[in-house]
Amino acid sequence: MTLMPGANAADETIAPSHGYAGLAERGRALLRSGQLADAERLVRAGMESGPDDALLCLAGEIRFRRADFDGARRAFQSALDANPGNARAWWGIGRIEQLHFNRTAARDLFAKAFRLDPNDTDIVISFLNFVENVENRRILLRNVASIARVSMPERAAQAVAHLQIESHLAGRPADDLASAYTGYRLPLSGFHPSGATRHGLVVTARINGGRPLRLVLDTGARGILLHKSAASGLALESVADSKVGGFGGSGASDSSLMLARSVTFDDLAFRDCLVEVSAHNVTAGADGILGASLFERFRIRIDSRSRTLELTPGGGGMEGKPDCPPFAENAPSLAKAPVRARLGSEPRASASGCPRTDGEISREVRHGVQALGLDRLLLVRTSVAGSREGWFLLDTGAAFTAITPRLTSAAQARAGGVELAGIQGTAAAFRVAPIALQVGGRALAEPEAVALDLAAISQREGVEISGILGFSTLSRWPLTIDFRSGLVLIGDPR
Repeated sequence: MTLMPGANAADETIAPSHGYAGLAERGRALLRSGQLADAERLVRAGMESGPDDALLCLAGEIRFRRADFDGARRAFQSALDANPGNARAWWGIGRIEQLHFNRTAARDLFAKAFRLDPNDTDIVISFLNFVENVENRRILLRNVASIARVSMPERAAQAVAHLQIESHLAGRPADDLASAYTGYRLPLSGFHPSGATRHGLVVTARINGGRPLRLVLDTGARGILLHKSAASGLALESVADSKVGGFGGSGASDSSLMLARSVTFDDLAFRDCLVEVSAHNVTAGADGILGASLFERFRIRIDSRSRTLELTPGGGGMEGKPDCPPFAENAPSLAKAPVRARLGSEPRASASGCPRTDGEISREVRHGVQALGLDRLLLVRTSVAGSREGWFLLDTGAAFTAITPRLTSAAQARAGGVELAGIQGTAAAFRVAPIALQVGGRALAEPEAVALDLAAISQREGVEISGILGFSTLSRWPLTIDFRSGLVLIGDPR
């Protein structure tokens, strides 16, 4: 695809309506700043004069932010019915497909949106995730840096940082598997940041062949985060200045993005891994955090009781072992962009590493839940006390399960505040009475939940997050995750 801005193809474009374009941009600025109610009022006021595709599209983006994905899809489709050349409507539907792990559909929709408007940086950023050619990626990143320099300087800075990453990797994939693609069983130990209570699980790793590092295994984190004292002497290669976000009351913390030549876990090895190094330490008793998505090539099983991490081939998009029956001709390959259609449409591996039978897959699908994917984070639909629902972040790195205050009732509130430590400082929360949660068909009683304002993390991730399934809840069951398909299984299939 040509990456230079140019005229849209005549057979794909209908001249857009510009009557409400400025109003939609104002609403989008409100949305970016977290002022959802004001953005909604602006849409309602603008629509009083009649439907407009720009405002319908903005309404879809607001619905998406509120995690009303069916409503968002309807609004985007209405915008396209009014104007098939509305690039942001195609982009919006692509985001919904991507969220639901329909990667092929998302890729095609982002490409269509890019052809219609190659200067919209939201669209460009989504599209470049599917561009493999290194030089084309650099062109896109330079375009984003140039376009956003004045209007969105933070986005421009991020594009420059990604250009630096591309330069250091020199065409090599990040977090590349360097050892055999086979099954692994890694020992875990308890994470005890204060006292005898276990608040997580720790895996031991070596970076660049250095000393053993204790890293908290965290399904709610992306990548590897080290405290600067742990990173000392590891011969990490400096890549760019960065910021790392998480829970806490202040803004994102300054950090340095570094490149590790190798990260190993006994016989399991990865090369060219990006590592955040922060001066802020939230893992007393450990050296840092390991995002579980590093193992996304595998099917992951975390068993807190036996303190083991099992990695099984077949976690999406990988070729089978030579001694296994061959995959179907249309099975995805590592040589291609990750492609995913519908859950269960591609071969998966058994404990032996060979593709599992349809019966084995159907048992897991039947007893598992389909999560939403937010760039290596997983959200699962969770009900609270049987009547209130929301999307909860799957987060083994969080000591406690938390819910947004809007899902609590007056009867559930308990006296006594609690202060939680996060990467951005401390966050105020309050304890709630024991709550009954349900994920899929699994009842999860939680006696020690807290209520926590999740507006900041929802704003950062672009979707309303109603709660966090933390270690206090997840540790009671084996947890199986497939990051490539979004299949999550709490407990064993019954």
